Amino acid sequence: MTLKRGSDTLKSATNMKAWALAAILIFSAGASTRAADAVARPTFAVTPLPAAAEKAGAPSSAPPEGIDRDGLDIDVVEKYDEAVKFEQGDDEPADKAQAWRSLAQDVPALSAAAEKRAKEWDLYAQSAATAAAAARARLAARDADWDKLAALLSGTAATKADKRAWTAAFFAAYAKSPGIEPVMAKAMLPSAPPGAMKDALKKTASRVPAPRAAPPTGATAPAAR
Repeated sequence: MTLKRGSDTLKSATNMKAWALAAILIFSAGASTRAADAVARPTFAVTPLPAAAEKAGAPSSAPPEGIDRDGLDIDVVEKYDEAVKFEQGDDEPADKAQAWRSLAQDVPALSAAAEKRAKEWDLYAQSAATAAAAARARLAARDADWDKLAALLSGTAATKADKRAWTAAFFAAYAKSPGIEPVMAKAMLPSAPPGAMKDALKKTASRVPAPRAAPPTGATAPAAR
């Protein structure tokens, strides 16, 4: 009897060890699978950028304050009219600022008003340059982000939920500035949920050029003249 009980105890201990080993193996396999899934699951995030810069408005087209044209000498009026005419042209803001600064140097009586106008054009030129640089940065970021998103949307590794979330994030980041290109909108449509975003993408995607029709089979080329 003693031998049997000892044998049963040994057998029970062996079984417990086997069960424990099996549990460890199952847990390890599950952890490995979860780790593999986490590594294999694709991710996407739009490039963090500041909000699109707003360009300041150009200086008023009204004559600068502090200048009484009727009380000026003829030669001074001619120089003043020259600066006003140049300001109304299509030249760069920095050049317009320089035109007023030249007037301030040439005609001391108008220096205060002319220099003030020159500074207004300086501020406008700086604002325009800042806005242009920000726009270029946003355009470059959008194109780089699209290269990543387009590959994910056309592939099968990502879930539908992920594709919807990424499409919404891309649209929110770039729809206003620099905008969504028609070919982008067409590729985003299948992952866009119903609503305003999908309607906007449909409208943009409709501008994708239609493919050119292939020439009829057997068509002969026009005779050379």
